Formats: sequence, structure tokens, C-alpha cells
Amino acid sequence: MKLDAPLQPAGVNAPPVAGDETEIDLFRIFVRALHGYKTVLASAFAGAVISVLIGLSLAKTYTAQAVFLPPGNLDAAQTSSFVLRDDPSDLYMGMLGSRSVADSVIDEVHLMDIFHTKSRMQARAALAGQSKFSVSKNSLISIMITTGDPVLSTDIANAYLDALYKLNGEMSTSASTHRRQFFESQLEIEKNTLNDAEISLKQMQEKTGMVLPEGEAQAGLSATVRLQESIEDAEARLASIKTGSTDQNPQVIMLQAQIDALKSQLHQQQVSSHATPGTGIPSTANMPAIMLDYVRKSRDLKESEALYESLNQQYERSRLAALDPGPQLEIVDRAILPEHKSGPPRTLIVLEGTGLGALLGLLQVLLIAPYRRLVRRYFEVSSQIHAR
Repeated sequence: MKLDAPLQPAGVNAPPVAGDETEIDLFRIFVRALHGYKTVLASAFAGAVISVLIGLSLAKTYTAQAVFLPPGNLDAAQTSSFVLRDDPSDLYMGMLGSRSVADSVIDEVHLMDIFHTKSRMQARAALAGQSKFSVSKNSLISIMITTGDPVLSTDIANAYLDALYKLNGEMSTSASTHRRQFFESQLEIEKNTLNDAEISLKQMQEKTGMVLPEGEAQAGLSATVRLQESIEDAEARLASIKTGSTDQNPQVIMLQAQIDALKSQLHQQQVSSHATPGTGIPSTANMPAIMLDYVRKSRDLKESEALYESLNQQYERSRLAALDPGPQLEIVDRAILPEHKSGPPRTLIVLEGTGLGALLGLLQVLLIAPYRRLVRRYFEVSSQIHAR
């Protein structure tokens, strides 16, 4: 109630002032709670007692923690594509929750006997309820196991590390083995292709009688040039002799016969359909086709050799990768026996129970008690009315 409100004569009702109703209600609530402080204290005490009993009835729990760092920079030749990611933390978090890792932990620690379960599904559910995985900002992954036995918590946490390490190696080895088998089959195919290219080039050389067409083509051109020079020299000498002799001159007849023989040889060299057997000089008519065929077969052979060499190198790398699984997860901290219990938080339980009890007592004072008085007053008034 406001202190500066104007005084009114006795028996006269004061006019309502704006805002008085809210202040009077709050004041009444405070007064009512103050009058019922015993109920509030009793309810708070009861809540504290109940929470103490609940806290004492809960079994102690112990949490063991193991920490590891996923591999960061991985070699594509040694690891499968499923780990080639910017942040492998999500991958390893998924692997920790996989059935393979859970079954490996169950078998290593004999959790079916410890948890008294009849099936692996029940053992996995019990294990999942006691396991918690988290990733820190620096990509460290923590494995936290909470049970009623500190030794059991430690064994399970370390078993997770062993199972994850084993699964990571098996997956990497399996991928490397698959790549090795793939390259092995491709290498066999390319080896046959290379053999065919070598045989084809060999048959072409045997058929044409040439081993190095470039050199032999040069030799053929040189032979043609020499024939032409010999013809020109013989014709020049013949012209010189004819100036002072007749056609019946023995020297003229001999030079004319030599020129005809040289021209015949040159013509044969230029228009022959095949190389002269045993001469080792190819015909100029066949040279373009021979050179084109030789270039194609040589190119096929070089391509096959390059591809075979590349596949052979990749095969060797995959074969070595199958023996070495490559980078593994780095164990930062193996779990050790926890020195202190992690639960239950009895102090927090008592504080929460006390606060809840005090709240229930306050509700009793402010709501339930007035309601009961109102109901009781209603029945009293009703009884008086019926009595009249």
C-alpha cells in the first residue's frame, strides 16, 4: 500500500487509486507466504530428506576416458577413398558407433557375460548406453565409458581403441588388395597387347626387309642421287666425245650403253613395286606406304610400352600397400583407472530436491490452502442457508 495515499475519515471508503490493486495483491502474497513459512520449511526439509535417500540409493559410477587423433594427411596409394576427406572425424565417429566395433568390444571384454544378456543386440544396447563419444575443436576424439566398476570402464575404453585400430587396418588392407587385383588384371591385358604390337612390328620388318626405315629411306635417296649424278657425268663425256667422233666410235657406243644401263637402273629404282631382294635399298615407290605402316606400328608399340610401365608401377605400389595398411589413428591417451567416482551427483540431487520441496510448500501455502478455506467457507455458508 502506498505511504503517500490521502487519509480518509473513519467509515468512509477511500476511492481506488490506479496501481493499488497489483501492489496490494503482491503484498498479500508476500504476507501469506510469510505466514506459511513453516509449511514451506517443512516441505523443503521433506524434499531434502527424500533427495538424500535417493542419492544414497543410487550406485556409484566411474568414467574412464581414452583419446585418439584420426589420421590427417593420407596417401591415396595406401588408403582407400573413404578416408580421403578434409576432416575424418565424422568418419571415425561413425566407425565407433558401428556394429563391427561394438561386437569386437563385446568379444574382447566378454560383455555378454558381464551384462548377463542372451543376445548380441541386448549387449550392444547396454554398451551404447554406457558409451559416449565426442570431438574437440582440435579434432581429438574422446571415448568416455561410464559403469559401476572402474576396471570395467577402463577395459571397455581401451577395447574401443583396439577395435577401431583393427577395423581401420582391415578396411585399408581390403581396399589395397582390391586395387592390387584390379591392376594385376589390367597389367595382364596390357601385357598381351604389348606382345601383339611387338609381333606386328617384327612381321612388318621381316616382310619389307627393313629394320630402320628412316636410315634405309635415306640410303635409297642417296642411291638415286648417285645414279643421277653418274648419268649426268656420262652424258657430259658422251657429248664431249661426239664433237670429234661419229656414232660408230667404240667410246661413244660404250658410253651410250653405260648411260642406258644407268637410266634403266634409275627407272627400276623409281617405279619398282618392291625393293630389290638382297640389295637392302627400298624402292622409292613403296617408301611412303612402308614408312606410314612403320610409324603406326612403332607408335602402337610405344603406347603399349608406356601404358604397361605405368600399370606396372601402380601395381607395385598397390602390392606394397596391401602389406602395409598405411597411416593409422594416433592414440593420444589410453584409458587409466579413474581415481574418483563420476556419479551420482548427490549434492546436486539434494539441492534440487530441497528446492523442489520448497516450491511445493509455497504452492501449498499460496494456492491449495486458500482453495481449501474457500471450499470450507462455501459449505459453512450453504449449511447456514439451509438451516434458516
